[in-house]
Amino acid sequence: MIFQDWLEEWLQDKKNEVKPATYSSYLLAIENHLIPILGGYEIEEINSAVLQEAVNKWAKEGNIKTNQPLSSKSIRENYGLATRALKAYCEKNQMPIITYKVKLPPKDNFDIETFTKEEQKKIILKINLACAGKRVKYACKCVGIGLGLCAGLRIGEVCAIKWGNIDFENRTILIDSTAQRISGKKGEGSEIVIGNPKTSNGFRTIPFNATIEFFLLSLYELCNHPGKDIYIVTNSNKCTEPRTYESTYKVLPKN
Repeated sequence: MIFQDWLEEWLQDKKNEVKPATYSSYLLAIENHLIPILGGYEIEEINSAVLQEAVNKWAKEGNIKTNQPLSSKSIRENYGLATRALKAYCEKNQMPIITYKVKLPPKDNFDIETFTKEEQKKIILKINLACAGKRVKYACKCVGIGLGLCAGLRIGEVCAIKWGNIDFENRTILIDSTAQRISGKKGEGSEIVIGNPKTSNGFRTIPFNATIEFFLLSLYELCNHPGKDIYIVTNSNKCTEPRTYESTYKVLPKN
């Protein structure tokens, strides 16, 4: 059996076991990185040398759009995906599990980007001004950033918050979903999916302080008491694109 056929079979089994975002990432990695290099091998032919060659190719020109190197993170994820699929094949066919010896690139070191104290003050001021104005769409975007800043929410969680998640009486926000753009197979495009939080701990109820309460109450009045199914960031029943909304995070502190 060639590896491509097994990857497609294994991926189909995984579709019912993992979250849509995880399945989408597996699908893209398999289509774009695993199958082009490893897909034609018979599974029994795949050994440490074959996998090392694949790692080296990903490190040299793994990006199919630019022919530039893949990041260390992507290379390690591709390798991990390949070995998990190979392990599953061995387990299904009651074969010995093979341990591969492959040299992987070191893990990437990322500096976490945060707002400075001055930027935070500027953001709070702009949210206050937005809530006092008449530009509803702008105020909604600003308050969303305020929720992320003051309540420690992920951008996907902010995009997925509806007015029904807000409990003014108990001053809490229910976090029960997150927004993500999920890619399909080649040629099928992508769509925004509202799903469960990233982990089981992601389901949570967060108390909010007087600052958030002021933002939310002001926006609630500005939006003319929207219904429970209205998304806060868009003031509509349609969720915004997290990647698009990310640009507001970058622009607001600087303008």
